[in-house]
Amino acid sequence: MGMVINKCLFKTMFMRNKIITKKIKKIMIDQDVTISSLAKITGYSRAHLSNVINRNVDSLKVKKIIALILNIKFKELWDDLTDSKS
Repeated sequence: MGMVINKCLFKTMFMRNKIITKKIKKIMIDQDVTISSLAKITGYSRAHLSNVINRNVDSLKVKKIIALILNIKFKELWDDLTDSKS
């Protein structure tokens, strides 16, 4: 039973991360912002920024910087439960 719950939890977390990643990439496309341009502005590598956006690495500092550059409230950008249309 515990294994089934763990699989469901993993799938839920995976889907939430995917939703957040898609939302961030859409905002970047809409604003004509690339990983390369973020790297130039922030001084972080494209790989590191990509890992943060794809939620493979958790860095509050980088998330805040990305939100600032995209001019989107932090919670709105990084929280999949926030309706980005409101």
